[in-house]
Amino acid sequence: MLETARTYYKLHGPIAATRLANDDKLDDTCPIERVPTKRGITIDAVEAFFTSIVEGKARNMSQDAGISTLTSILGRMTCEFQRQITWDEMLRTG
Repeated sequence: MLETARTYYKLHGPIAATRLANDDKLDDTCPIERVPTKRGITIDAVEAFFTSIVEGKARNMSQDAGISTLTSILGRMTCEFQRQITWDEMLRTG
């Protein structure tokens, strides 16, 4: 699970190389990793976007957009079916 906020994001849940003992318990809400931002995430995103344009290194965001959309669909399916849904299962139903 990824928890986002204006000033940080946290990773929760199973990560193979984590140092925490409870990383494989999906119902555990203890963070595995917390990454603070320098300021609000919107400001960071706008700054990164502007810098990429100024430096002539604009990113093709189509892959990020696709992953974001599929992540939303995965979350919606999890809520609808009231159980864990895998990426493979979600992609097979499309």
